[in-house]
Amino acid sequence: MFKNCSILLILCNLLFWLSSCNSSNEPITVIQEEEEQEECTKYSIDSSLIYIENSETRLIAGVEDHEYFNITDSDIDLCKLNQGLGREYFPALYDPEYSPISIFQYKDDMPCILLRDDGEIKIFPYSILSQRETINEVVNGDPIMIVYCELAELAAVYSRTYCGETFTFAPSGYTYFDDNYWNGVQGILLWDRETESLWWPLNDKALSGIMQGIEIKKAAFQIWEYISWGDVKKNYPEAISLSHTQNIVIPELPSYDKDFLSCN
Repeated sequence: MFKNCSILLILCNLLFWLSSCNSSNEPITVIQEEEEQEECTKYSIDSSLIYIENSETRLIAGVEDHEYFNITDSDIDLCKLNQGLGREYFPALYDPEYSPISIFQYKDDMPCILLRDDGEIKIFPYSILSQRETINEVVNGDPIMIVYCELAELAAVYSRTYCGETFTFAPSGYTYFDDNYWNGVQGILLWDRETESLWWPLNDKALSGIMQGIEIKKAAFQIWEYISWGDVKKNYPEAISLSHTQNIVIPELPSYDKDFLSCN
């Protein structure tokens, strides 16, 4: 009798130990999975914006079937994408219009970008740049673009000439982040109309498409600088500033064949 009770007690203790192990291990596994999932989805986009077709990984870029970015084998980590508003949601400027600075009433500490264009001074106040984000221009015969990203506090002037061709740029409707750049802040993703590649100014490279790996080049600092509105009024009273009202005409999509581009 005593022997049977001892065996029963041992079995009960063994069952209790096994149940304790299971109950303590399972939540840890679940918590780890939830943490990994949360880390991926903290900023990432809706999975419905990504699909596979014709062996290509595609990122939706608009409402039409042909509006997508081919991100097959790209440098883009899908967990680091955000938004997905559509690539014409914030229309870029392709033929910017200007007005004399005398008609504007900005505070003297308003930060601006100044461009020197064949003797003419063009001013881009940040308050207007935040509404446009990407402006295609030609300065002294060289195609350039002014890019502004309020999220990353980035404002700079870049070349639009790559692989022997002139490109036109616009916001993609997506933002991107990487902890290795700019302290992990979200930053604007650009796209070019010629190859529909995606470019990220925060690491100065194209991340997808035909142009993947090509570096974004800043324009020569001889033609642009940072300046305050107060210094503009003081030193360049004849300057012109980007106008609030713009006649926006979205150009047709050209197409550059990969073999046609000379990127060597």
